[in-house]
Amino acid sequence: MKERGRMEKIFSYIVPRRRLAIAVLLLIGTAILILARAAGEMPRNTRSVPEFEEYTFESLLSTFHNVTQINPHEYNYLHSPIKICKANGNSEDPELLILVKSDVTHFSYRMGIRSTWGNFSINSLKLIFLLGYSSTIEDLVRRENDKYHDVVQENFVDAYRNNTLKTIMAFNWAVRTCPGTKYVLFVDDDYFVNVNSVTEFLKVNATLENDLFVGFRVDNARVFRYIESQWYMTKPEYPFLHYPPYISGGAMLLSMKTAMIIQNSLAYVRYLYVDDVYIGIVAYLLNINLSHSDRFALTFASDNLDSCLAAHNYGSPDNLIQEWRIFLRRHYDYTVHIYSQQMKDILYIK
Repeated sequence: MKERGRMEKIFSYIVPRRRLAIAVLLLIGTAILILARAAGEMPRNTRSVPEFEEYTFESLLSTFHNVTQINPHEYNYLHSPIKICKANGNSEDPELLILVKSDVTHFSYRMGIRSTWGNFSINSLKLIFLLGYSSTIEDLVRRENDKYHDVVQENFVDAYRNNTLKTIMAFNWAVRTCPGTKYVLFVDDDYFVNVNSVTEFLKVNATLENDLFVGFRVDNARVFRYIESQWYMTKPEYPFLHYPPYISGGAMLLSMKTAMIIQNSLAYVRYLYVDDVYIGIVAYLLNINLSHSDRFALTFASDNLDSCLAAHNYGSPDNLIQEWRIFLRRHYDYTVHIYSQQMKDILYIK
């Protein structure tokens, strides 16, 4: 009996702690699963959906293309600047048109660009900002455009899942307003652009004027199927395992002739909210070659600005201005013709 009593005491001590240990292990396993999903990866034996088939040209064509319009862009301009190109009142067409896709709330980012790499002194370069609509700040946008005359805005809601609407707006505006422009650079408002390097790149690659489409090319990108992901994609939206090649939408450089071919097809290709993937699908269906260049940097680094064409994520607008002053001082000789007025204002700032 004494022995039995000792055993009961031992079990009364062990069992609650076993239960506690099991509960702790379950919590740890759940935490690992959540972190794996957030990173876009699942354990190999855990899937949220079945594996899907790989895309082919025929399957993409039947899924996304139609001979009648299936993606009409039925929005109206709230703001559209004049005297940018010949077709809307300027004396000449620019060689390079830069279209900056900007969140409507990013007033400081737009001011940072206007104060730095986007403040040109020559007519061969033009820059505009692309915005969606927000009722709460529309009056501020109106005042901004009244002052700077560089905003293109339509009446769709400015939201992440409407990025493709903004990109379609950009193609439509560029092709219809500036058909005489040779090249178009699409870029996000968190990018630094080395404009001199871009213009030199275009001179060296002048033979590609008819079919240029270059940027940071992404190949064999797997579709995110986890609802926690910012790029979550349902099977009805995109039924295949991988995306076709695409140029990272933060910065892509096209000849106007390539832009025209793409723009002419947008209404016939079903909408997809991830804009760079959507343009990649259109290019794939049109057999347009996408060229890769490491000079479109996905990360911002001060020591790489000299050689890059564009660099992502410069941080705050204040940081952009500081980096820009250093960049101008370092490259006075080959930037003075583009930024002559800024040189007078900035070179002597201590």
